[in-house]
Amino acid sequence: MTGGSRIMGRAVFGTARDLVMQGNGVLANTPVAAFEFDAGRRRSGLLDRMRQDEIALFFRRLDNGNGAGHVNLVGMLAPCRDAHNRAGFMGAGIALEPDPHKPRPQFADWSALLPELNELMNAVFALRSPETGVLSWRRVLGPLPDDRPTSWRTANGGTLLLHADESTGDDDIVPSLQAMAFRHGAHHATMLVCGAAMTCAIPLSASVVRDALRAFRKARMAARRQPEPARHDPHNGLRAARPKVPEPVGALQCEVEAVRNEADVLRVRALRAPDETSAGRYIPWIVIEVVTALVLFAAIAAAMLNVSDDVAPDVNRQDPPVMEVPQD
Repeated sequence: MTGGSRIMGRAVFGTARDLVMQGNGVLANTPVAAFEFDAGRRRSGLLDRMRQDEIALFFRRLDNGNGAGHVNLVGMLAPCRDAHNRAGFMGAGIALEPDPHKPRPQFADWSALLPELNELMNAVFALRSPETGVLSWRRVLGPLPDDRPTSWRTANGGTLLLHADESTGDDDIVPSLQAMAFRHGAHHATMLVCGAAMTCAIPLSASVVRDALRAFRKARMAARRQPEPARHDPHNGLRAARPKVPEPVGALQCEVEAVRNEADVLRVRALRAPDETSAGRYIPWIVIEVVTALVLFAAIAAAMLNVSDDVAPDVNRQDPPVMEVPQD
């Protein structure tokens, strides 16, 4: 992950006998034409003017040919010689979702890609002869379990050359490239940033780059202020529509059972008691039934009030007193 953006694939490529590549993720088995750079083919091209130890940064917009999907390819380029000692190039790239990507508008942090890009480029540099500069190709990048081969191609648009002049700090180079890709990537599908000044190259200190940086930072700040999208819960609508059934319903049943048990106790006591009390007063059976019914009604009413209020039980509440039947 790079600032909220998922890395979708990696690739290394170069001109050995012909242009070759190795990739994984969405870049697995991508046609080699997606990694073609005319600037590295001609003897008078951009990369031919660079020293053997120099690299150029690049951005390339890839689409799948039907307009239904595209990715940003961010990487590094360096000069080399092919098997016929012709001017060539080699490089490495990482595929990312375009800025801003969904579901919540987010912007990747391209600067966070530099450690991994340097690691990939070191593997590619190991394939180039330090004496002749000829590239000898062999496998350095293996497949992944989630490889998804896609027929990417370079999107329509020209190539824009950028120059990292002396007034541009090292930490501003990658953000400037990302800002230009965000602002002008629809018209320039490929952008190259090199350290050497050349004709037609725009310095990163130019006003057009500063304007792009301001627009990019403004859009990124606006995206950060947006709230997180609500997670979809397929049961949420049902849960909201369903009336809440509080737990005291179970307590109501317990109250009823307790009252029934108390009634049984009263009946047993009535059977054991004599027909008259010590005062000589007669206690008819109907009195026991009336008392039982009253206690049962009071307990059910109290429990139902607890259910309707849907509150925690009152710890200070006292149970209804149990009426004792006097005995001799």
